[in-house]
Amino acid sequence: MAGPTQEEKGAEIVRKINARLNPREIDFSVDACSTIPVNQITSLSALAFSENIVAEIFREAGIPDDEATQSCWNAMAEIIMPRSLLQIKELQYHIEWGNVVHKLNIMRSIREVTGMPACMGAQYLTVVIAAVVYRKIQPERLWSTKRKKDFVEFFGNLSGMQWLPIAIQVYERVQDRAFAIELDDRATEPKVRHELIHGKIFIIVTTKKPQTNIYEAAMQAVTGRMIRDIDVSNNPDPNTNNQPPQSTEAVEPYSTGQPRESIETDEPDSSSSDQSEAMEICDGSSSPGQSQHPTDREECKDTVPGRPLDENVSAKSGSASKEPIGKSEPDEVPMGSIASVIVEDSPETEPQQHQSLEPHTPDSKTLRGHARQMKALGKRLPSPDQRFVKRVRRDIRQFAKLSDQKEEEMVLERESMRSRNPPSSEHAPQARSIDLFGRYKMLWKGILRENGSIPESLRELVRHDCDSNQLFYLEETEADFLAANAMRNENGQ
Repeated sequence: MAGPTQEEKGAEIVRKINARLNPREIDFSVDACSTIPVNQITSLSALAFSENIVAEIFREAGIPDDEATQSCWNAMAEIIMPRSLLQIKELQYHIEWGNVVHKLNIMRSIREVTGMPACMGAQYLTVVIAAVVYRKIQPERLWSTKRKKDFVEFFGNLSGMQWLPIAIQVYERVQDRAFAIELDDRATEPKVRHELIHGKIFIIVTTKKPQTNIYEAAMQAVTGRMIRDIDVSNNPDPNTNNQPPQSTEAVEPYSTGQPRESIETDEPDSSSSDQSEAMEICDGSSSPGQSQHPTDREECKDTVPGRPLDENVSAKSGSASKEPIGKSEPDEVPMGSIASVIVEDSPETEPQQHQSLEPHTPDSKTLRGHARQMKALGKRLPSPDQRFVKRVRRDIRQFAKLSDQKEEEMVLERESMRSRNPPSSEHAPQARSIDLFGRYKMLWKGILRENGSIPESLRELVRHDCDSNQLFYLEETEADFLAANAMRNENGQ
């Protein structure tokens, strides 16, 4: 008798998810079923599915779910995006994979400069846990050999998942930024500070070594398979396949003789700051969940429309397979040069797509002009409407500040790159287009919080400027928001 078909398996998985079973009780791995009808999963069930995964992560990390960690909980639950997760079969198709790749590069730079271990934000560790541990997507199927080695270096050789409890505890202070870790057995709780080292400001978390968690062991098993695969592809001699490669990144004890300036900060200050803005320059990231970083395509000859491309692929594709695991690139790729890599590695139609984004990217001057116009128009409105206009103007000014900050980041990154390897200037104007989806995402969420619904004019804009993956993310965000509101209303009644 024939076994169940893929359609029957997918329907059974959907039934269990809608029944709100624990994710550990559902086999939704890629091997179990590659085709899952995600459109049949209700919004409330998708939200409960994400929250159950986050609840287990908190429990296994030994972190209580309380008010102090609520913002981290929300960020982790939001980034899982179960419908999107259940549709993909390879990591490079995940809408957040580009951000994970970017953090791996940032952490390598942090380790090289500070000599300390480094970690990415808790929400990006959650992306890897949900995709690799729960969905059981195989990282060894990544197209780029360099991305495989970066993945093995952090999650395997350096056992990066051990810092998961620390990343959750300091989320309020670091948000989505990567940070260095200074070990101190006398520390009772993680303490965050900013330090100026060799002209760059780094986030440093002082903490003691946490207890081993199950995800650390799971990632060690996954990277062990990847190491064997890489050894087989790079070394045809079977006698040496079982020798584990050593990390080439020597993490030496932190030298107190390095020129540095300590900047102690116990509370985040949202109103200042040249120092806080410079700290973000070191990380090179923008708003949490930003998905405009490129993803892997080094070894793939077919283009997938609507998916971001892998950063720094074409520059090193010829030599990536010859490098030992963990070897750092001579120069990290700054934000200012990503656009030129995209153009170099893309089909002929894709540079035009990125160029078309530029006219729609609002700069800070335009945004502040809109805020001034709204102020004049708002004076003619009744008091309740004036209060709403003030909130919108405040959000627009925040967007303008973000625009200024990103402009400064790109200028500093381009200057840093020129000092090492001057990039071609013919593609430089396209770099600003990278931020467009991040800004749309912030605006989308802000309007949902204020109005509870998305106006049709904004929908038309995102349909015009965003690709299919980005549209899917925004629609999922709206669906989850409406589901959460409906759940709160039910509980209130």
